[in-house]
Amino acid sequence: MGAQQFAKNMTALQEMEADTIYRALFYQGAPDVVRKRFIEASHQLHQKISAQELALYYRAIKAVKDLEALEVACRWRKKMPLLTLKFRLMVYLAETLPENQRFFINERTSLIRGLCCIAVSVVQTMYKLCRGFYLLTRLHACIR
Repeated sequence: MGAQQFAKNMTALQEMEADTIYRALFYQGAPDVVRKRFIEASHQLHQKISAQELALYYRAIKAVKDLEALEVACRWRKKMPLLTLKFRLMVYLAETLPENQRFFINERTSLIRGLCCIAVSVVQTMYKLCRGFYLLTRLHACIR
């Protein structure tokens, strides 16, 4: 009975993880097909990570609301590589869905609009980076 309960809890945690990361990227819950593929691929990533790193990762997933900001800061500081790998994995999987093509393909051509998009993206990234540093500091303070 204990092993079955553990498997149920782990599956629920992984489904929540998939939804959380997908929502951080695309502002909606993950479609079933993406969630399923994400969980399958995650098992491969987990085999290469220590139990301590995996526990820290799941603690962050549960505790931090702005995962995108945390991921940017972790990528910059080279901390929690599993978080960055999982974000990349989710982007790869989401890219396969036709309804997500609007996020990856720009069909409009306008130099001014393009430059404005770049400027807005730079400002957003700097904000996310600063916020991520704050969240990373708070997360490490909670662990100690």
